[in-house]
Amino acid sequence: MPDQLVAPYLSIDGLRATLVMIFAIAQIVVGSWPQIKKSDHSIAIRSANLDTPLIPFGPFFAIWLPIFALCMAYATWQILPSNLSDPFLRDIGFLAAGIFLANTLWEAYVPKYGLGWPSTFILATSACLGIWCVSLISQELPELSSYEYWLVAVPLLFLAGWLCLAVFANLSSTLVKAKSVLDPRTILGASILILIAGALVSQIGALSASLVFVSSAIWGLVGIITAIFIKDKPKPIAWVAGFAILLILYRTL
Repeated sequence: MPDQLVAPYLSIDGLRATLVMIFAIAQIVVGSWPQIKKSDHSIAIRSANLDTPLIPFGPFFAIWLPIFALCMAYATWQILPSNLSDPFLRDIGFLAAGIFLANTLWEAYVPKYGLGWPSTFILATSACLGIWCVSLISQELPELSSYEYWLVAVPLLFLAGWLCLAVFANLSSTLVKAKSVLDPRTILGASILILIAGALVSQIGALSASLVFVSSAIWGLVGIITAIFIKDKPKPIAWVAGFAILLILYRTL
């Protein structure tokens, strides 16, 4: 009996499913550990030290709680013996594992070394893998069962949307740290980055027609608008973020 339980996992499908589960757990543990031990170098504190108008208001980062929960739901579903050979899960499994691994590396890197070009590259890699996932999921959406939609498509779409905006927030802090000519703390600098992020999300939203994907990015933009008013940053940046939300909704719907 034990051999029969283990045998399905001694394969490429088993390896893929196991890696997804390991990295899904790892991103939760590594991402939560600095907060648990109340580190002075957590991601939130690192971001605050290089505060830009593209950093959402603090409570909006609670979105990681449903993201982590959804990722674990997906990881649990795909590792069930009956699902190991599912063609859809095969197509996106290693991509999902790559996303979770990149997130874990980013969560480990930032508290220790701070935001910068390496962290931007890691997060951009995660976002690019997320976009790849969205493209594959979009092709399969009409054929998915309700279980596959809610336990596979929704978690990865929701995560990918957040990552597409998060990479620009990370980039904004990096540009400040690098003393770039494009200063995200100015109205022009922040507006350029927000418009690029909005154009990217709206284009993917138009191609995928996924409100799940754009919803997490819009959540981040609302967080940016909230932070601007609470922290009394230049208000025109909030109007640009509002325009980005309307553009995303218009193109997606």
